[in-house]
Amino acid sequence: MKLTRTLNFASPWGWALGVLAALALGWLAIAVLGGLGFRFDPFNTAEKRLETAQTTAVTATIAAGARAQEAAGARDTTRKVEHTLGQVRRAETIAAELTTQARAAPNANEDLDPDRRARLRSEHERLCNARPAVCAPDPAAQGDAGDR
Repeated sequence: MKLTRTLNFASPWGWALGVLAALALGWLAIAVLGGLGFRFDPFNTAEKRLETAQTTAVTATIAAGARAQEAAGARDTTRKVEHTLGQVRRAETIAAELTTQARAAPNANEDLDPDRRARLRSEHERLCNARPAVCAPDPAAQGDAGDR
């Protein structure tokens, strides 16, 4: 007798069981139809997900290309810097060897001929005019004292 009262759909428990049974039946129907290939998409969410995925894929492809270009540029810059540093080291080695040879020359401590000194000064000025950043500033020239 108690069991028939519980399953009586006119009682509150009966209504609750009826709603649960209807939800279970609906879920089962959707699962079976989904397994058969039917799709119910009233808000077109599948197409929106597809567009989002395609946009993400395009963005990822562009970002990967940019990273590849950055890596290639970094490799190229590293190669150029190493090449330049090698040239600088070779130039320093040559300058050191020539300086040692010039100091060891038999006439290293003798005064230069005035004509040769004038020629060297002229060549030095030409070089300084060509590349002023390389030449040391003239110590006799007045410099800017900055803010006083």
